[in-house]
Amino acid sequence: KLSPTMRSEPNDNAIPAIPLDKINAFLSQSRFVEPGELAAAPYILAGDERNIISGVGDEVYARGNFAQNQGSVFGLYREGTMYRDPITGEALGIQAIDIGEAKKISQDYDIATLVLNRTTQEVRNGDRLLPNANKPLVATFLPSAPPRPVAGVILDVQGGGTQIGSMDIVMVNLGEREGITAGNVMSIYRLGETVRDEVADTLVKLPNVRAGLLMFFSVEENMSYALVLKSERPLRVGDRVEMP
Repeated sequence: KLSPTMRSEPNDNAIPAIPLDKINAFLSQSRFVEPGELAAAPYILAGDERNIISGVGDEVYARGNFAQNQGSVFGLYREGTMYRDPITGEALGIQAIDIGEAKKISQDYDIATLVLNRTTQEVRNGDRLLPNANKPLVATFLPSAPPRPVAGVILDVQGGGTQIGSMDIVMVNLGEREGITAGNVMSIYRLGETVRDEVADTLVKLPNVRAGLLMFFSVEENMSYALVLKSERPLRVGDRVEMP
């Protein structure tokens, strides 16, 4: 006969508190797009009084195909890194760098007048406009394992560089097509080094070593954003992501 019991685990196994404010701020602005999507999007043509850079409160002119169902609020983006699968070479997506937000106030054929509501840096001629993604801000994450065995690679870390630590945001080459959903938790493994066996006079690859834990919080079709929850050893771009 089974009865309710208390089960204890070492503190090292506990999932640390998740800073939702940091995740939600990033989630509302981060975006991956398909190759060619930004190139086909409307773009900033000129600033008011021909200014080449603009800021909050300024009016700007944009040119392109503004569909009727796109609404009046647009995100402003600049093309970032093109990510490819390090194993297959497949183009996974382009990171659209958040520049700000603009509201359309009028339109004359393919020229629209917009006012800048928010900026993260100077808005320049050529920056692209995309309809707001309307991603829901998640209030609660339910940590879980992916539904089936999968493995991936850390492609990049927010802010650039190669070194990764706890609470850093990373990009991983796993997405919806692999069954990943927001809240899935996976282990991070440092790749084992290759050393010379002086006795056998051969090169030997050492086993991969578990080095941390991450949780996916924004999942696209081909790749995802994840938050590093634990960093037990130094982490870097290229480390493996495997089942917990």
